[in-house]
Order: sequence, then structure tokens, then C-alpha cells
Amino acid sequence: MTEVPPYAINALLIIAVVIAVLYGIETIGRVSELILYFVSGFIIIVVLLLLPNVKIENIQPVLEYGIIPVFEGSIFLSSFITLPLVNILMVYPKNVYNVKTAKKAIIKGYLLSAFFIFITLLMTILVLGYAIAASTQYPTYLLLYL
Repeated sequence: MTEVPPYAINALLIIAVVIAVLYGIETIGRVSELILYFVSGFIIIVVLLLLPNVKIENIQPVLEYGIIPVFEGSIFLSSFITLPLVNILMVYPKNVYNVKTAKKAIIKGYLLSAFFIFITLLMTILVLGYAIAASTQYPTYLLLYL
């Protein structure tokens, strides 16, 4: 990837966005559904490959400084997890034909994405430790680099 100029990568992303805008939101949803299987499989494979590197000591002691720092840290994380839900709900009321099926799909997708984010964060802390995970700009990238 170091030999590829950034303009080429940006051009590919711009082409993908233009095609998505031309074909509409239904196509974006279908492509997202296809990508979901690849990303889910990738996360599962990464977690399985990282299991030998897990150190339980990295997550202990769990509440060393009390429950207040946990709540303070979870405010940012909860806003990060709920942003996609807000974006979906902006599209939801007007462009949905079967409301009952759409509600189930939104809840399943939200719970699945929250689960994968939780697993990714947990594996990052268990493998790297909280100090490295907090001080690195992209700890998940560092985790994959191992």
C-alpha cells in the first residue's frame, strides 16, 4: 500500500460514492448487506487468531478507581455506538414499506454492530493493555499488525 498514491485511493472512494448516489439508497442497503458477511467473518477470524495473545491481567482490576470513571468513559462510547442508529432513523419513516420487518432489521443490525464493537474493544484491551490502547491513535490497527 505504500506505493499506491493517495489520489488513486481517493478516486476509488469517490467513484464508489458517485455510483451509490446514482443508484439510490436501496442499492446502498443491499451492498451493505453483502459487506456485512465479509466484515463479520473477518472480525471472527481476527478474534480467533488473537486468542493465544490474550492476557487476562490486562483487564484486572476491573473497578480499581470506582464506577464513576467507567460511566464517564462510557458516555463517549455510547454516543459513538448510537450515531449510526440516528442516521438510520432519519431515512426510516419515509422510505420503508413494511414497518414491522424494518423495526426487526434495525434492532438486529444495531445489536450486531454494538456486539462487534464491544468484541473489538475487549480484544484490544486484552491483548495490548489499557495503557497502549489509550495512548495509540489507532489501537485496532496496531492489534491487527501483531
